[in-house]
Amino acid sequence: NVKETGKKKPGSTILQRISVRLEGPLDRKDWPLVKNYEQIFFRGEAPVADGERRKYAREILERFVRKAFRRPADDKTLDRFIK
Repeated sequence: NVKETGKKKPGSTILQRISVRLEGPLDRKDWPLVKNYEQIFFRGEAPVADGERRKYAREILERFVRKAFRRPADDKTLDRFIK
């Protein structure tokens, strides 16, 4: 759903996201693996512990950003993506 937020200012949008609706299957075991899944999630499932999940996310993003930017990303850039 969207609603109008008022007058448009330069460089801004007049739409705001109010809600998102997800439809199943929500159980991850039922999700189909997309093509090239292993290339992105190269170590398999994400760890459960928060610190380990962030570390894995950083590794994934580091590989992705290196390809997208065609150069290694600095720590400041990676930190922006992992908040």
